[in-house]
Amino acid sequence: MTNTKLDLKNKNREQLLEMLKVAKKDKEDFVANLLKNKEKNVTKLRQLRKNIARIQTAVNALEEKN
Repeated sequence: MTNTKLDLKNKNREQLLEMLKVAKKDKEDFVANLLKNKEKNVTKLRQLRKNIARIQTAVNALEEKN
């Protein structure tokens, strides 16, 4: 191969490696964000369950009075 072809091949390789590095970083950020949101959603779900239990207790108490 000529020097020009080798230079072009190396440049393409470097660009692809840079793209790969960026894609891997994007994936890591995406996964980290998913995990963070999962924790928030689990907390919200727990709060909702507690609220439902309180409301159900109140409903049961009202039904017992009637």
